[in-house]
Amino acid sequence: MRFNEFGLTWQAALTVVLTAVGLYLLYIIVVRLLGQRVLGTMSSLDVMVVITMGAVLGRAILGDSTDLLGGSIALLTLLVIQALFHQLRRWRSTEALLRNAPLALVVDGVVHEANLKRAHVDPQDLWARMRMAGVHDPGQVALMVLESTGQISLLHKGGAIDPRLTEGIRGVDASDRARPN
Repeated sequence: MRFNEFGLTWQAALTVVLTAVGLYLLYIIVVRLLGQRVLGTMSSLDVMVVITMGAVLGRAILGDSTDLLGGSIALLTLLVIQALFHQLRRWRSTEALLRNAPLALVVDGVVHEANLKRAHVDPQDLWARMRMAGVHDPGQVALMVLESTGQISLLHKGGAIDPRLTEGIRGVDASDRARPN
């Protein structure tokens, strides 16, 4: 039994693999450029866009190959790339390239407007997150962070913050870490 009896030539299979790798790398670059907010909570419109993007990417990766073998090769390629990138994140030098560092949005009740702009966070999203956390006034917030996952976390004032919780957060300096809230 030969490979092309399944409806796919070696060249077409290689094209599927190379296209999947190229589009995956493009996605990583775009997320790094746009920031982690693109990965945060999504509105219904965002969900629709993600589904559409998935369909477009799937079609682009598969090209003319729409059979089971082509789809299997594309899926396996994406899973292997994901596993490789997961392994690369284990080293600090490559992790910095692959993952956006957390970014402070509010420190000690003060909103950092420049960081909101840098991270493409709408102030209304910030206020909504505060409301969801039961905050009545920004002065109650010790720290709000746009995490590397795209989620926004919030720590209330009222006690000392363990310095381990603020390690690696851009926009939080050592004096902010040591200060009790």
